Amino acid sequence: MNNPNSIRPLPILSLTLDYLLDEIMDVDQVTHSFKIYTFVADRVRAIRQDLAIIGDTSADTHIEILQRIARFYCLAMNEGIGLENYDQKHNLDQLKSTLLSLRESYQEVNSMDDVQQPYSDNQLEFLSYSIVVHIDDQFLCTEILRSISELTAFII
Repeated sequence: MNNPNSIRPLPILSLTLDYLLDEIMDVDQVTHSFKIYTFVADRVRAIRQDLAIIGDTSADTHIEILQRIARFYCLAMNEGIGLENYDQKHNLDQLKSTLLSLRESYQEVNSMDDVQQPYSDNQLEFLSYSIVVHIDDQFLCTEILRSISELTAFII
């Protein structure tokens, strides 16, 4: 079990992710260095672990961090294809796990509202990513499409 004193609070996790994605990982360099991708992916996994332990899945910062992590994995899926030793299955598994956590966070936020509405403009974007990566799971796709249908009914 992790020591509660070693878990970084949400603002620190957000700053850490900012540093990793904005300073360490230069998009132009990703295709040239598997070491950079591996380092950032390892640190991102640690951030996700801290988020899971914190457990406040409805916090805005929690959701924003997960959204940025999901985008990192989407970028890595595209950019990592040509890298030697790149494990696309591992990256896809990490993306699926992140999208599941994000979907659960959206559901928690939506359950707190009397009106079913999108948490943010980005919610539909990430639910769409979920469909793409889970296209082989008919049950899950149906559930995600149902969520999208409910949310788009509010928008229209």
